[in-house]
Amino acid sequence: MVGGRVRGAWRRKVERAGVGVEIRLLGRLEPAEAAAVEEAGQRLGRFLESPVELAWL
Repeated sequence: MVGGRVRGAWRRKVERAGVGVEIRLLGRLEPAEAAAVEEAGQRLGRFLESPVELAWL
């Protein structure tokens, strides 16, 4: 959600080498919004204590 609106969806996949996160957007993100998604992925990796790879679909 960005600004109270759904902007896409994501799905987490546990893999042998870490965690994969597939991101499907409903539209384009502003650069700051995309950076926030990247940071959220890094925070998820720290929480899970596992490397996270984001895949933008």
